[in-house]
Order: sequence, then C-alpha cells, then structure tokens
Amino acid sequence: MVCVISAFQAISIYEAQSKRELSSAMSSYLTALGDELYDWRVQDLTTSAAARSDADCILQRVSAACGADAHLFDPSGRLVGSSRRELFMSGLVAPLMNSEALQILSQGTQGEAFVEEKIGSMIHYAAYSPLYNSSAELIGYVNVPFFNDVRAMRSQVLSSIVPVTNSLIFIIILSIVASSVIAKGITRPLVELRDVLKRVDLNSGDVKLAYPYDDEVGQVVTAYNKMTDKLRDQADRLAATERESTWREMARQIAHEIKNPLTPMKLSVQYLLKVWESRRENFEPMLRKTSQTLVEQMDQLAAVASQFSGIAKMKQAEPVRMDLAAKVSATATLFGRADESEITYSGPQEGVFVKADPDLLTSVFNNIIKNAQQSRADGEKVNISITLSTSATEATVSVADDGDGIRDEVRDKIFRPNFTTKGTGMGLGLAITKTIIDNTGGKISFETTPGVGTTFHVSLPLDT
Repeated sequence: MVCVISAFQAISIYEAQSKRELSSAMSSYLTALGDELYDWRVQDLTTSAAARSDADCILQRVSAACGADAHLFDPSGRLVGSSRRELFMSGLVAPLMNSEALQILSQGTQGEAFVEEKIGSMIHYAAYSPLYNSSAELIGYVNVPFFNDVRAMRSQVLSSIVPVTNSLIFIIILSIVASSVIAKGITRPLVELRDVLKRVDLNSGDVKLAYPYDDEVGQVVTAYNKMTDKLRDQADRLAATERESTWREMARQIAHEIKNPLTPMKLSVQYLLKVWESRRENFEPMLRKTSQTLVEQMDQLAAVASQFSGIAKMKQAEPVRMDLAAKVSATATLFGRADESEITYSGPQEGVFVKADPDLLTSVFNNIIKNAQQSRADGEKVNISITLSTSATEATVSVADDGDGIRDEVRDKIFRPNFTTKGTGMGLGLAITKTIIDNTGGKISFETTPGVGTTFHVSLPLDT
C-alpha cells in the first residue's frame, strides 16, 4: 500500500513538473509571438493563405529559439499556423484544437489550459493559452505540446514499485516470523509458570514452584514462594484457631445438651425426697413415675453422648473408586424394611462409578433418608422416592419425601451446625453431610414445598 501511494505521488509530482515546464515554455512563446504578431488580426489568418504561411515561418523560428513545437488555432479552434504542419497534413493529428482546452479558455476565467492529448498510441501533455495583438484583440490560441509519453511514464513508475513491493512483503513476512519467535521466547517462561501453577495442590505441602532462570519470571516465582511460606503460616494459625473455636462451640453445645435433661432430673429427685419425708401413702406410684422420668432423661443423655461419640469417631476420608448405584440400591433396600416409611428406588443397580469414601457416603445417605422418615410431625408413614440419574460428567441421587416440607424462614439454615427443626437431636447431621459431599468434590441442594414435601439432590463427579 505504501509503495502504491508513493508511486501515485511520484506520478503527481511528474505531472506537476510537466505543467510547470509547459507554463514556462508557453510564457516564452507568448513573449516571442507577441513581438512578431503584435499588429496581426484574426481575419488575416482566417482569409489569407499567405498570412498562414507567414505564421508557419514565424512559429518555426520561435520554435527553434524556444526548443519546442508550437501551433496556433483561431478563436473557433481551427488550425491557422504550425511549426510542424506536416503532422496535420499527414492526418496523424486533426487540424482542430482540443475541445476541452477550447471550452476552458473560451470562458475567459483561466489564462492557461493543460490537457492530455494523443498521437497514435502515445499520450502527452499539451498547454494552451490565448494570444492577443496590440489592440487586445484575440488572435487565437497557442498550443505547446510536451512530447513525453505519459502512459509509458506511468507504467514505468508503477512497474518500478513491483520489486520494492516484493522486498517489503518479504521483510514483513520475515518480521512476522521473527516476532513470533521472539514472542514465544518471551512468553515461554510465562507458559511454563502457568503449567506449574495448574499442577500446584494447595491441600498438599508442596506448593512452592521451581524455576531455574534468574529473569523477571524468576523474580515472580521467588516472590510467590515467599508468599506461600507466609500463607502457610497464616493457614496453620487459622486452622488452629478454627479448631479451637470449633471445640469451644462443641463444648458449649455439650454443656447445653447435658444441662437440659439434668434440670428435670434434679427437680424429680427433689420432689421424690419431699414425698418420702412427708411419708405420703402414694409414695410407691410417685417413685415409679419419677424413675420413669429419670430413665427417659438418662436415655436423652446417652443419645447426646452417642452423637458426639459418632463425631469423634468420624474417620479421615479415604476416597476410592466405588459403585454408587450398588451403594444407593443397597441403602434403599435396607431402609425399605422399616415400618415408618415406604421407600421406592428408581435407577441402575450397578455400574455408576464415583471416587469417594464408601463409609462416609453411606452415612450421607443414611442421614438424608432418616431425615426423610422423620419429615412428618403427625407420625404418619412417609413415602420416599430415591432416584439415581447420570449425565456426561456427574451422577445425581435424589431423595424425595411427601412430608411437611421446610418453612421458608429456615431454608437458609438447613446446613448450619446446631440447627434442627426436630424436637430432638443436635442439628449436626446435614452439616456433616454437606462437609462430606463438598470434600468429595460434589454438590448437595434441596427443593421443598411446605405441605407437599422435600427433595434432596446429591451430585458427584463420575469416575470414568
């Protein structure tokens, strides 16, 4: 593009230079002809052959002095004199003035007209200018041709840019290739750094990067490694703080759960002592009733101890490739024997594999199904539907019940520790369930409609 623009600029400069040369030659002609034809009239040239012959001689003499041909046309555009009349007599050039130049000059607004003319196949520039006698009468129009082949000149200029264009294209291609090589050299360390960062496992102890070069990327890697040391220290402190906070909360919850049954137990014993001291006749029925109350509260304490014992015994996850379909099918069959619910299972019996801890996953489905069995406050039998479906990347287990549903105001609290909608229990089951699913790389969610029922969805990545 640059070469083409430069070529056209060169052509424009050439044309402007040609016009300046023609204008200079025209000035010389007009000065010389003005001295020779100052007292001529247009009628002399149009009616007298002798006058036209004299005009030829004058034009030849002036042409020899100025070094360029010249022609004279009358005001109507007909040839009346020429320094080379043989051009017109041979028919090579018509004895008429260029119509474009005649139109321009006849308007009287311009003193010169520059046009392109053609002799055979050659195109050249020509200048036209009006010639006046001493009485300011228009004698005719002087024509000075500039016999340089404009078409050849343009073709030569345009063809000269071809090798330059080819050289520039080669340089551009070479620059692109060189830029690509340089860019790859610059970005290679960044690509390597990106690949290393993809392999970093923040759950493992190996979070530092190894980079052998001491360049800008190496400085970034060094800063990153220093930052990971600080983050590891902060993470350790945060984990310790969280553990301490968790055990504090657990201790508070244990104290609360133990205190609840102890209060009625204390009151029952005090009341029993009071009845004994008063020697009432109904002491034996009262003893029996009080003993029953104490046994119930002790059972509650045992349940609390059992729940916390289960938390303490919860093992570290050991994920393996396991058959989710077989696990869910067996769990549904086991719970289907209970009297408090009617359970149906829909899905494959085997062949759906995920990577998870089988024991922890069993506790997940046990907890969800138990919650479904206890979803009716009136104690009526609950219908539970368990389905297993798969997509291209994950398997989803859905447990639907026709219980009371979950109220809108408590939906956001379902997975919180120590929250429960039941009269018993510590509200840890769904919190533990969500933790297990999250650590397995899955998702747990639910849909509920009060008075209609609730459906829990557990999605796990397939292990293909």
